[in-house]
Amino acid sequence: MVPALLPAMREALAEAAEILDALGGHDVSPQRRAMVGDFARLGAIVRAEVAAYLGNPERDRAGTIGGIIAQRRGLLALLVLERFERDVPSLASYTAQRAAAESVSAPATDAVEGRGARENGEGVSEHG
Repeated sequence: MVPALLPAMREALAEAAEILDALGGHDVSPQRRAMVGDFARLGAIVRAEVAAYLGNPERDRAGTIGGIIAQRRGLLALLVLERFERDVPSLASYTAQRAAAESVSAPATDAVEGRGARENGEGVSEHG
């Protein structure tokens, strides 16, 4: 590897690690890992191209940089859109699930808060 590319590669690898972590870490599918890898490689290339462009501004190099940035943007858009795609239950299904969850947790809440048998006069002595 060319020593001048090492900083660009380090930055690209750190960026890829952050993206993988944001996407779910070890639970990321192989397809998404491949896209993140491509994103990182393009990141290293664009960093190297920008460094070279700053040393010798050429019109052709500027077009290359713009193209690489567009490719990265496209990959990132795919990764983000995939991240948030999921089935959403209907409102009726959601409210039924909430009601069921609340009815299951209600007896435990009553016991903790001292409600239940005491409110009905059960288990209460003349002294208590």
